[in-house]
Amino acid sequence: MLQGILSQHPEVCAGTTSPLLEYVYASFKNFKDCQEAKSQKDAGSHFYPFVKGGVSAYAETFRKNNESVYLDKSRGWVHYRNIIQEAFGCNIPVVCMVRDIADIAASMERIWRKNEPSHLDPLKLVTMEERISNWFTSTPIGLAIRRIQNALSKNEAIFFCRYEDLCLAPEETMKQILQHLSLSEFKFDFENIEKATSEDELAFGFAGLHSVQTKLRKDLPKAEEVLGEQMAKSLREEYSGYQNLFKYQA
Repeated sequence: MLQGILSQHPEVCAGTTSPLLEYVYASFKNFKDCQEAKSQKDAGSHFYPFVKGGVSAYAETFRKNNESVYLDKSRGWVHYRNIIQEAFGCNIPVVCMVRDIADIAASMERIWRKNEPSHLDPLKLVTMEERISNWFTSTPIGLAIRRIQNALSKNEAIFFCRYEDLCLAPEETMKQILQHLSLSEFKFDFENIEKATSEDELAFGFAGLHSVQTKLRKDLPKAEEVLGEQMAKSLREEYSGYQNLFKYQA
């Protein structure tokens, strides 16, 4: 949603849920591991310009009106932005969306119920409890939460935007985000939000995972309506550190 809103700004162009990080990380891993790179005393002086050139060329393919800022969407940048910063030699601003932990689980469960994947083993992830356990011990939720916790422990200069603040106080929230991104003030249309680019969501397992609402919701759904009171309470207690950091109910 934030990507769709920011793409209204005339200085911003936005891509899809992006593979750019995967491209960068794959090359970075080879840079660290391959014998040829290890044999060069100054391998970094060749590698990081390669990354800079590749990232710049990738971003250029999304520009339509000579926009000055390319917005790349990936959960992983909160953890790997140091590679890009080394390549470009400057601070790369990151905005990370967060949400009440039970509401995240409830949102995933709603999507699952609407689009139950047919390609998965029918003997696995049968119950809601099994699905939530799987999401919180792997991707997409578990790994993202651990990366956020790691970034916070290192005092990374990342703007953490609460989903609830974006929905209930959009003007003030977007003003703060524009300041973080060093972008000029802009009046966004929160009643007509469009997804910047299309993507095949089935590649992520099932449809609806990255769908964008056309307007901000004021009537935020309650996790308890999907998870039940006990499951919602249990998740908030288990992740009380995360909840407290972002001023959610623990």
